[in-house]
Amino acid sequence: LLGPATGSVDYLTGIQIDTEDNIIVIGQSRQSNDIAKSIVIKISATGDIIWQSTYSNDYEWSFPRDLTLDDNGDVYLTGYINKDYYNGEIFVAKFDKNGAFVWDNIYSDDENGTYKGFRIRIVNGQIQSLGDFVRSSPFDARMVFLKHDKNGNLIQSNETSYLGQGGGLTSCYIDAQGNSYIGLFGTFKILKFNNDGSQQWAFTVPNNLPSNVIAEEVEDIISDNNGNVYITGRHYGEHYGNNSLYTNGDLQVVKISPEGNLIYDYKYQNLGTNAFDGGNKLFLGKDDYLVVGGQSQKDYIGTDYEYVAIVLDEFGTAIDTLRYSDQGDAVIKSVIMDDNFNFY
Repeated sequence: LLGPATGSVDYLTGIQIDTEDNIIVIGQSRQSNDIAKSIVIKISATGDIIWQSTYSNDYEWSFPRDLTLDDNGDVYLTGYINKDYYNGEIFVAKFDKNGAFVWDNIYSDDENGTYKGFRIRIVNGQIQSLGDFVRSSPFDARMVFLKHDKNGNLIQSNETSYLGQGGGLTSCYIDAQGNSYIGLFGTFKILKFNNDGSQQWAFTVPNNLPSNVIAEEVEDIISDNNGNVYITGRHYGEHYGNNSLYTNGDLQVVKISPEGNLIYDYKYQNLGTNAFDGGNKLFLGKDDYLVVGGQSQKDYIGTDYEYVAIVLDEFGTAIDTLRYSDQGDAVIKSVIMDDNFNFY
């Protein structure tokens, strides 16, 4: 299904590396607006395709969003299928390490809205996945927490409303302990839920939004081995003195304790309040060095973006900043750091 010979449009949506250095990728191969298949591909360390599988011929339209691997090299993925043009259902599926489809489980508890699966992780031997539900009339928005055993049986499901929390969903994450986090649009805010889906706390960075702006957003969420959480995105800080003027926001990074308390707060502002700087992606490296990748306006509002990468130490102090400019927009979508503190 992949490649120009089929006439399809193909999207890569997730990537993992197994214990044998093989690369597992998932994506969507779209033949039309009505026909789109989820693809799983295993590639060797030398770049050769080992196998390619499709999920699933039972559905005309499916979209994979995330994957995880177990110690045997089996592949688990989540995303959503469309039962009609407007309504969707969450799927959780398993493929063995040889690419054979093993099982899937479809979740939909309300026929009047759309379910989407976003994140999946193996926690204490269970397949834990995170998604959401949105209904337009009457409006409703809920986080969806699912647990399956490795045989595909649904162990637990929970839906928790986040209406009234200040905005829509922009990012989500599951940590190694099974806690889930969501970042919002419209306010610079993160919510933490335990592994049963009960909300633990909410953390908000205060703002001074211009009257015509609702574009605050948390773009990425990660955690460390101690349960501290890091977030980045676009934020309109308290330093904006005249909130009747349009401003484009600053690149914001916040570190939060497991209990929901502020550890450090970092802001990158290149040209002042009337130009855009935004964080897109985080990576936590050796000795708690944090790499932030994003974009920043070149000269003044309305100009092309340069990409910006920033390295913060464990106290939230910037020890390195890299900007890159070329024709057109330059934007960082992913970052990583090796054990020698080189970042890519």
